[in-house]
Amino acid sequence: MANEFYQLLELSPQATPSEIKRNYCRLIRKYSPEKDPERFKLIREAYETLSDSKAKENYDSLQRHGEQISKLVDEAQEKMSEEEWEAAIPLLKKVLVLLPGQNAARNQLGICFARIEDWDNALKVYRKLTKDASDVPLYWLNYGAMFKEYAGSLEDDTRRSSLYQQAREQFKKAIDLEPYNSEPYLEISRTYTDEGEYTKALSWAERAIGADGKTDIQDFETLFYICVIHLRSGEFKKIQSVAERLISLLPKDDEDARKYVAARFYNFGIEIAQIGFANSNIILLDAARLFFKVAKTFDPNDEDIKQLKGRLDNLIQAYELFDSFKEDSQLSDGFYRLAAFSLSNALNHKIDDEDEVFDDILNEIFSVQPTVIISSVRRIKSFYFPIYQLNDSLFDKIQKVAQECLSKNQNQSQEKKGCFLTTACVSYAGLPDDCFELQILRDFRDNYLALKPEGQALIHQYYVEAPIIVDFINSDQQREFILEGVLETVRECVDYICCQRPNDALTSYMKMYQRLRFKYYRQYFNQVQKASSATLETYEGF
Repeated sequence: MANEFYQLLELSPQATPSEIKRNYCRLIRKYSPEKDPERFKLIREAYETLSDSKAKENYDSLQRHGEQISKLVDEAQEKMSEEEWEAAIPLLKKVLVLLPGQNAARNQLGICFARIEDWDNALKVYRKLTKDASDVPLYWLNYGAMFKEYAGSLEDDTRRSSLYQQAREQFKKAIDLEPYNSEPYLEISRTYTDEGEYTKALSWAERAIGADGKTDIQDFETLFYICVIHLRSGEFKKIQSVAERLISLLPKDDEDARKYVAARFYNFGIEIAQIGFANSNIILLDAARLFFKVAKTFDPNDEDIKQLKGRLDNLIQAYELFDSFKEDSQLSDGFYRLAAFSLSNALNHKIDDEDEVFDDILNEIFSVQPTVIISSVRRIKSFYFPIYQLNDSLFDKIQKVAQECLSKNQNQSQEKKGCFLTTACVSYAGLPDDCFELQILRDFRDNYLALKPEGQALIHQYYVEAPIIVDFINSDQQREFILEGVLETVRECVDYICCQRPNDALTSYMKMYQRLRFKYYRQYFNQVQKASSATLETYEGF
């Protein structure tokens, strides 16, 4: 296809350098590397050729040659666009036989060799190109790219370091010719990143930003790559500071630019998250969360970004709370395992015999008193909400079943017997008769105290004395102060019960009860004694 590069950039062959640059900037927004990577590569290649005067001249010359050359070039470019690199190679060789000085065709030949990883021939092509056209920065840039890609294709090979060094030497030649072009600086940065030398990588990336003497939106790709360096080095928190630099560069009224930046961070976050979930890697998921956070900064109204960020926020927070959760003695048996089970599912971690494990966890949870289960779920909601949100419907269902069991147990107990003191203080506090505190203490009375040898006697004594004590409290001028103290003790007892410390609960309640009994029951007996004496005196008068 004749003039393919111009058509890729939607230009005529007479386009000026400023028109070429303007169309290129517009098109890479439309066809980003994440959205259409192949189209992006073609557009980039077209721009690199047409933005360089010497390369553009060679390209234009090639377009103007005869029918046979045009046909060969068209066929070769068609094969390249279809990624049939091996089929394009003989076609380009024929072009070079007919026109040996056509460096644009030779450049394409070198690219084809690289795509099939024929590094020897690729390097041979660029050695000749940089010798014949040493003043063309593009060829030095591509020459360096060949060494860099060659090194990247090797695993645990001693040649990698040498190849990366040679790549940097070629990129520096391109810098000498075009010191204002950010691309070779960025390529050097990438070589250091690949070798794990992140400080040097950051230094060269910063030089790429300042290459043209100004910092503007055209430096976005470099700033984005700096985020990648921070990701690779594990310094995730620094990604946010890069985002702040980007915000200062974006025109406030350029909504498309902001959406483009948001899309780049969002798409890269998706890639990181997919790898993180596939490997149950919480560190990568934390990194993905930061990329979503940056994306949300640029496009706060995008629902997909908000949803994914929210999901990862909760997952990371749940993970961070997990160690504290498993050490919490106020949670009953089984809930630690349930949290681990839910976290594993959220991380897509495979659990062997999942159904049996889940059933065993539920059996362990429901092996304790309903009050303990209810208290545990409430504590999880209050202090470990992200863990609760991992499977909120399941936690709610467990609480509901425990509540139903508790109500059933209470209905089967002595319905007419009330917790007089407790009822008085919770009523004073404005709580209903079926409030959590009363339910816990009634269940404690029926399922713990009543089963102890001395329990029945204590309960009987309480039902005789407590109504009298409550009457005296209600007539006391310090009624509110006294009921506040009773309520405080009741809540302390409930905490003990929920922590599976029933003896401490009973001790605390009996201390409070004995204090009140000593004060008010003695008054009662004094009144009874006086009434008896008065009756006796009246009787004797008759």
